[in-house]
Amino acid sequence: MEKQLKIQLKEFQQKLYLKELSLALDKLNNEFYSWKNNDIDAFELSKKIHQFQKEQAKDLYFKYELPSFAELNIIDAIETGLISKEDVPIVLQPMIERLIDRMK
Repeated sequence: MEKQLKIQLKEFQQKLYLKELSLALDKLNNEFYSWKNNDIDAFELSKKIHQFQKEQAKDLYFKYELPSFAELNIIDAIETGLISKEDVPIVLQPMIERLIDRMK
């Protein structure tokens, strides 16, 4: 894979990471609202924060920091509805299309 394509792939993967992490943090943020509204206590909130760090944040970190899976992460993002095919940079689209076709 040429150097420029690798750079584009890494940059786009970082955008996906940011998008997916932001969605996960939004869910965690809702727990803070629950705590502020006295729906849960501080211990429960602390447990949820710890659980987020131990599970979701860790999983996302490993998912997106392993460059050998960048192409598969893009395909996964398309299949789960995180992004559409049109969101993939034009320079990466042929490579992603080839992989999708191979997976069929």
